[in-house]
Amino acid sequence: MDLNLALTFASLLFASFLVMKAVSWWQCPPARRPPAAAFWLSPLFSVDSVPRIRPVSGPLLLRLTGRLGWMGLSLAAGYALAPWLRARAPQWTWAYLAMPLVPLYGGFASTVLQLLNAPLGAIPPDHHRHPWAASSVSDFWGRRWNTWLSDWFRQIFFHPLRRHPVAGAFVTFLFSGLWHEALISAPFYFWTGIPVFGLLTAYFLLQFVAMVVERWLPRPARRALVYLVVALACPLFVNRAMLSVVLLWPTSGG
Repeated sequence: MDLNLALTFASLLFASFLVMKAVSWWQCPPARRPPAAAFWLSPLFSVDSVPRIRPVSGPLLLRLTGRLGWMGLSLAAGYALAPWLRARAPQWTWAYLAMPLVPLYGGFASTVLQLLNAPLGAIPPDHHRHPWAASSVSDFWGRRWNTWLSDWFRQIFFHPLRRHPVAGAFVTFLFSGLWHEALISAPFYFWTGIPVFGLLTAYFLLQFVAMVVERWLPRPARRALVYLVVALACPLFVNRAMLSVVLLWPTSGG
């Protein structure tokens, strides 16, 4: 059942990736579209990410290979320790213990995709940009976390709604929450019968509220708010369904 859940998640992610990629291509005016091969053969969601593709170079390949190595070792250590921690740590701490593995999981997968793209003579931009150095919630989600997706959100939602930025942010976070529910909560319910719907959407709507509020806060408070709503609220995001999808929490466990 655990493997079925993970495979269902991967299949839904790939299907939604193709749909979102097609939407990006269709919405872009033909005169502004990049070369088709550069976009369709890359792991990027948005045509707006293509200008950030870099040529292959020895130092870049070496850096990516090194990153893949330390991320792989860190993930292996996390998975090796998971059963021991699960048996000893209180259940409420599990989201916080597993939280460091979330960026590692995405970073490892995206680095693999970057290296797989190298034979085509191009390296996609980095998936994350030092997210924990974010100066605000807006900075975290808009420029540092999962840049492949944030470029897509800007193209599809923010640019059409640029005269209504608050509405653009709300639609972005609502879509993100519902998209994660479809990829994670729905397969988890299908395979286990356990409903966890609403947690992921609540997490992303909390980010929207924080982005609205932080405009009236001084700079130190904005940085503190990042850790408050992104990290402290992580049990909404790193919930049982998320942990099961990435095979950190067996679906048959308590």
